[in-house]
Amino acid sequence: MRKAFDCHDGFGADGADAGNARPGRITVEQHRAGAALAFAAAETAAGQAEVITKDRQKAVARLGVNLSVLPIHTQNVPSHVGNFTRIMPAFMQQLAVVNMKGGVGKTTTAVHVAAGLARRGARVLLIDADPQGNVGHALGVPRQHTIRELMLGTVTPADAIVRNVRDGLDVIVSTPAAFALETELAGAPARETILERRMKGVLGYDAVVVDTSPAMSLLAYNALLYANDLVIPVAMDGMAILGARQTLAGIREIRELWPARRLDVLAVLPIGLNTTNATRAALEALDNDSSMAPRLFRRGIRQCIDVTYALTQRQTIWEYAPRSRAAEDYDAFVDFVAGPGAHADAAETQHETRQASL
Repeated sequence: MRKAFDCHDGFGADGADAGNARPGRITVEQHRAGAALAFAAAETAAGQAEVITKDRQKAVARLGVNLSVLPIHTQNVPSHVGNFTRIMPAFMQQLAVVNMKGGVGKTTTAVHVAAGLARRGARVLLIDADPQGNVGHALGVPRQHTIRELMLGTVTPADAIVRNVRDGLDVIVSTPAAFALETELAGAPARETILERRMKGVLGYDAVVVDTSPAMSLLAYNALLYANDLVIPVAMDGMAILGARQTLAGIREIRELWPARRLDVLAVLPIGLNTTNATRAALEALDNDSSMAPRLFRRGIRQCIDVTYALTQRQTIWEYAPRSRAAEDYDAFVDFVAGPGAHADAAETQHETRQASL
């Protein structure tokens, strides 16, 4: 009998994500090649300024890229960026990992999506918007300033960001002190959008990934109103599915209250798949749910004890057990998130917004 915690078997992997391909989607490699030729960027402490060399201008002209929708790039571009080894998309993807049920793998997923994008050459910021502060524990991040101080306005984003936790990955951590924000910001105007306003000047990232708490708290609302795309991890049990449905109800409420904001469910991600009847029943329930089925990344993440061991050792699954099935599954999911199909609608929306404001 196959053990549910064996992290090196092949359950659910062979061709399992064929149904998750987006129509008309080009390969990640093709996307990287085109984006890399178009432009490149790097961070500096000095500020933000557009950098396009003559060679890059020629490449941009050949590709017919509309410079008005490109981000402002920073000065002092390193030599390896000039060789087009790093990509910068035409907008910054803002992704929140949400589920109102706790213990479904939100932090694990947020950490691995962020780290996985960074492994692919992107510049990524991971924000811990959960007062439990598990992101900092998982990655071994020192805690000088936190999201609480950022929300209160006592530090700037530059002060709160811990740089280069991994290559290409920066982090804003949280601690239980953030539980007090509900009271501390009780009288603040438009307090649900404080995070978005604090982060408005933060440029130079390809993606920002936000881990959230298992409740519709003030921080959770701020994360949802900052994000453009959502990932909903769902453990293979009925309560987690109920939590996902409650989360979708909360998302609908936010769309009604802030109709001008784009907030799309990028994926419903099954967590802890195994060969038990419970998993089969949970997948069947997700398949039969009209709200979640269209966004279901059915391949999911297979049950693997190495994930627990990795985070205990303050490592990602690729650092701890790169050949495990969880490493393989998270790689597949990060490829899905990084696919250009995930970005096309956002880029078009941002361009339309700019055109409407002219």
